[in-house]
Amino acid sequence: MGIKNRVQWQLDSSPGISLGVLPVCISWLQTAVLTKTAVYPMFGNVWMYCDQPLTAQNAKKRMMMKKNLLKISICFAMVAVLAIASPTSAEMTESVEHESKWFRFDRFMNYYMMDYLDGDEAHTIGLETLMVYEFWGLEVDHRIYLEVADYPVEIPGKPGNPFPEPGAATGINDLLTGFWAFPENHHGNWKFGGGPVFQFPTASDDSLGAGKWSAGPGFEIAYEKDKWSIGTLGFQLWSFAGDEDRHSVNTLMLKPFLIYKASQKWWLISMPYGVSYYWKKPAGKRLLLPVGGGLQHNFSIGKQDLTFSGQVFKYVERPPGYPEWNVRLVLEWLF
Repeated sequence: MGIKNRVQWQLDSSPGISLGVLPVCISWLQTAVLTKTAVYPMFGNVWMYCDQPLTAQNAKKRMMMKKNLLKISICFAMVAVLAIASPTSAEMTESVEHESKWFRFDRFMNYYMMDYLDGDEAHTIGLETLMVYEFWGLEVDHRIYLEVADYPVEIPGKPGNPFPEPGAATGINDLLTGFWAFPENHHGNWKFGGGPVFQFPTASDDSLGAGKWSAGPGFEIAYEKDKWSIGTLGFQLWSFAGDEDRHSVNTLMLKPFLIYKASQKWWLISMPYGVSYYWKKPAGKRLLLPVGGGLQHNFSIGKQDLTFSGQVFKYVERPPGYPEWNVRLVLEWLF
């Protein structure tokens, strides 16, 4: 969808304030709703430990809470700055000059996932941003993924951690970001591009992250015709630095999508969290394959366009210890 249409979605009543601020605030509210499973275990008992005598155990817990708070604040601040830096309604006009703008904040996605384990549940709140740069005849999609998770046990492979340390944990996962470049004026129904992808060891607990700096190539291929869209986003990650006591990362991940536009407001979709292949695991324990889908509703609040979707997936192939079912709810802000 072109920039001209997105210009019309900006709220004229809020000059000088970017709509990108709103989904950041919504994300914090989402986290607050899950206080018992996400925020409270990390920070809710700070005053309790401060009132107790300073023992070695309490001192360690205080330090852990400070580190968690610092990591989460930095990561959310990064997303907030990018959102605030997006074009405002006062800056956006329907002029030809605007159409040549080299940067735009395209969309902001908030998602909630519940994974069903054997007799237990794992909860994840995720943020995904998409920024688009245009230069040298290229359109570059820059995506950032950040998650806050609450796992009752270690879950191998979420999001890119095939060998997590044992134990339950609540906190942030490793930060994933990548750049996918495409020809600006691609022809036909096909779209193909690629670029570098990076994963940073931002996890607040060893069971939530790989403890490694990783990088590798990414690609995206898509085909669209009439009411159908099909394709996949993918990347291969190899670790090159980090905690020497942790396993190296060698993981392939695909994010396929299948869309049928039944009407302007209702779409049938299948967009799983990801299909993963862990090269370092023993044979028979490498593939993670979800099958399922759901429904997406496209709507507007004022002049702001949004989408909301709900999907259910069953992991027909999964490594030992991985959940059997996944429920995914997504709220997406389009700019």
